[in-house]
This record gives sequence, structure tokens and C-alpha cells, in this order.
Amino acid sequence: MSQPTVGLIGLGLMGLPMGHNLLKAGFPLVVWNRTASRADSLVAAGAKRAASPHEVAAASDVLLTIVSDPPALEEVLWNSGDKSAFPALKKGAIYIDSSTVSPTLARKIAAASATAGIRFLDAPVTGGTTVHRAVDLSTMPIYVRAGAILPLDTVRQYTGEPLQTPTTLRIYPGANGNFILYDDDGISLDYLRGKAVWIRLRWDDATRILHVSPGAPAGVVNRPLHQTFRVRLMTGGREVTVKYAGKDVSAQL
Repeated sequence: MSQPTVGLIGLGLMGLPMGHNLLKAGFPLVVWNRTASRADSLVAAGAKRAASPHEVAAASDVLLTIVSDPPALEEVLWNSGDKSAFPALKKGAIYIDSSTVSPTLARKIAAASATAGIRFLDAPVTGGTTVHRAVDLSTMPIYVRAGAILPLDTVRQYTGEPLQTPTTLRIYPGANGNFILYDDDGISLDYLRGKAVWIRLRWDDATRILHVSPGAPAGVVNRPLHQTFRVRLMTGGREVTVKYAGKDVSAQL
């Protein structure tokens, strides 16, 4: 099965090494940068240099942008006339933005993507080239303490989008644990008026019981949410399903 073609717009300190890693992983790569010479090493390694953001997007199954700021991103996407990238994206394409932009712009892109049938992921990056060169990220260990509760959710356009699959809760036994799961709808800004979803997860290690309950702090309106959790005990592998409907519920593992 052939790899999808990836388009990369933005070849700065972060974007350029990302491009080389994509080529090393075997992805066909089409690139564009405002300063064209930034693409020279990628072209030498097998990438195709595009003449405009529009040309990159038109050739891409997956488009990745990583530019300097919100105005630069809007220019690339919409404000470059017939060279703009967004109108060229194909229905069903995946668009990933790793620029540092405002929540308002990310929501604008998400709304436009939903209308156009494009799958959008807001994936800002942190760090810098020193970390990239000094650390082998593929082998970095993750340490989880006893009593930890780790939610694993599916990718959504915005936080209030209805879930198609249960949220997985990983329970690491050995101590009691607490976790507050916070969710807002990502559109209405109700959270600014003190309205959001707060779910308290409490693990009692002695009884092996997970308690799920409303968790809003005083003065906050807990918006109702029906959510299904797939709860997995990481020692022994026991798994149960918990259906939460805004009232206290418990599960024995």
C-alpha cells in the first residue's frame, strides 16, 4: 500500500527537520516556503518543491502547516489570492496545523474544514531544535505513578463534538487516585460564563472501585454530558464499561 502524499508549508527551525523525518519515514513530500532556498536540502533528499501554497495543498492527501504566527497562517490559507492553500484541499483530506495560533483562529479553521469535508487537527508543537537533535523521541520512556488515571480520547474537530467511541480510562493500581475530566463545547464560550463539563474520577485502590461523579467546583454550572467510559485496569487487564449520565456511578474492577 502506497504512502499518502504529505504537503509541508513552513520550513523554519521546526518545519525543516520535520520534513527530513517525513522523507526518512518514506512519505512522498511536497514543500513550500516563502524563502524558496529553505527547501533545497529537502529537494536534494527527494521532496518536490511547489510554486505556491495552493500547489502544495492540491497535491496533498495530508497537509501540514507550521508557520510563524496567525497572520502568516491566514495568508497561506486564504489571503494569497489564487495561490491560497485552503481552497485547493480535497474533500476527505487531512489538514494538520502545528503553528502557534489563537484558539479563535483554530476554531475558524475547524469550522471551515467541517464545511468543506476536511479532517482538521490542531497540533501545536513546543520545544526547539536542540531537543530535536539531542533526544531520540522514539525511545523516550513515560513514567506513570501508582494511582494514576489516564483518559485516552478519540480525535475530534472540537471538544464538544459527539463521541463515536467510548473514552478509555487507564487505571494504574497501587495507590488511591483522583482526576478531574474537564470538557467545554469549543464553540459557545460557555466556559467563560462558568458553564462546562466537570467529571470527577476517584480510584479507591483498597476496594478496586472507580467512582465517577459530577465534579464542578462551587459557583460553576456543570453542563450535562452523557459519556461512556471503557475502564481498563493496567495490572491484570480487567476491563469494564461505565455509562455516565451526570449522576454518581461506580464500577468494580
